[in-house]
Amino acid sequence: MATGKFKDFAWELYENLPTLTKPRTDFISLFILSILKVGTVNLVKISIGMGVKAQSKSNYRRIQRFVDEVHWCFRSLVPLILKWSGIFGPLTLIIDRTNWKLGKSNINILCISVLGDGFCVPLIWKLLDKRGNSSQEERMDLIGKLLKIPNLPKIKTIIGDREFVGTKWFKYLKNNNIGILFRIRDNQYAKRYNKQYKVSTIIKGNTRKGCQCNGKQYWMDDVQVYIHGFRYKNGEGKIDNLIVASFERETKVSEAYSNRWFIESMFKNFKTNGFNMEDTHITNLDRLETLFGLLTLGYICAINAGKILMREKPELFKISSNGRPKLSIFRAGRNGRTNKHSKRGVMKFI
Repeated sequence: MATGKFKDFAWELYENLPTLTKPRTDFISLFILSILKVGTVNLVKISIGMGVKAQSKSNYRRIQRFVDEVHWCFRSLVPLILKWSGIFGPLTLIIDRTNWKLGKSNINILCISVLGDGFCVPLIWKLLDKRGNSSQEERMDLIGKLLKIPNLPKIKTIIGDREFVGTKWFKYLKNNNIGILFRIRDNQYAKRYNKQYKVSTIIKGNTRKGCQCNGKQYWMDDVQVYIHGFRYKNGEGKIDNLIVASFERETKVSEAYSNRWFIESMFKNFKTNGFNMEDTHITNLDRLETLFGLLTLGYICAINAGKILMREKPELFKISSNGRPKLSIFRAGRNGRTNKHSKRGVMKFI
């Protein structure tokens, strides 16, 4: 990238991340360009790919200092993520976790992503200092941080799988006028007029293309919801139930809940299908939170490079038989990192 263009890109970061100094935002721009070039979170390779006059060892120490000393201010980072992603609201959020083991350390990332057009990107995240599921309080803490951000677009809905249910959590979302679309277990019970119903019996007779909700409200503990769902044949050819709780009566579950797939794809792109985040030897949770933010900004640049390629060569993104595009926006942008598209994906912002 030409020196003038690089300066413009670095200045864009400086203007949008006011809690960071100019040397810090200059570093972020170098890091983003390097990870798009080398395509891995391996810090040694990134330090070599930064391609400035300083030696790679100096670059490596610079990376270490950044992840050691910088903590993201989500009040400024979240608006930048939305701006770069071209997402203006109302927002559809998707919540999930990704985890892996490094030696004796368990890496466990709770992430709320925001849905774009054919992709999702991380919006806010937390490294959990434990194995297993997040607590309702940890989820409410993340949403609470989002709600405190000035001029945040309205949050329309949050989508999640069976891990993310909970009465206290549901009430918190309802009190903040945030819709839900959470999958629930077949053996979950719901109450109507003091009579208990197994949710799998409530959706009995529903179909994917036909009726998916009987229009009646049920109580799950002390939260009122609508129960949506239908039976379907899963990837193993077995009959399964998709049962979802929602505050809304009119919800096309087969379409809306399928958007949860985007966060699974996103995590794969951060790991084995893309940046190989599992290759990092960092186990300190604060440092990993900072590194995840750097990867997020690089990820968005790759997404935007993919968008450019999609406009120029739409035939590469035809929908396959499983209802998903043959080539993802991210992989298109990442695979084109050595050509003009990656640079244009970065320069889109300035």
